[in-house]
Amino acid sequence: MERTYIDYFKDDIKTLEDSGKEFDRSVLNFPDLITLLCNVLDEDVLDKESRVMVHVALGYLLIPNDIVPEDVYGAYGYMDDMYLSCLVASSLLKKYPEIVKKLWTGDESIEKVLDLCIFRSEKFLEEKGLKDKLLRFCGLED
Repeated sequence: MERTYIDYFKDDIKTLEDSGKEFDRSVLNFPDLITLLCNVLDEDVLDKESRVMVHVALGYLLIPNDIVPEDVYGAYGYMDDMYLSCLVASSLLKKYPEIVKKLWTGDESIEKVLDLCIFRSEKFLEEKGLKDKLLRFCGLED
């Protein structure tokens, strides 16, 4: 079986969990969020704006020196990636609730995961004064 980028994140997060180091456990939901964003791109009904937002979130994952780099913040370096993914997933859930719920692979409901992950990652970014910088960087500021 061919390994995917999502497998890489699952392994990385499992390593973090097994390390015993402190990190925000909400990040354990991150691979399921990435899976959702990847899978939703196969849906023909997705409008252009939603597709662009998904591509922005997925593209942001590939930036090595993003707003909160993992090599500086450790596991907390996923908080900006997770926040962005949650914002996009939340928008998709509002526009396409049936599709998002059908594609969701997490153990808990998508609503519960989004509430938790948005709250935790937004709190972290605001404490560091980085939330607005992230949104500006991605072109998603209001």
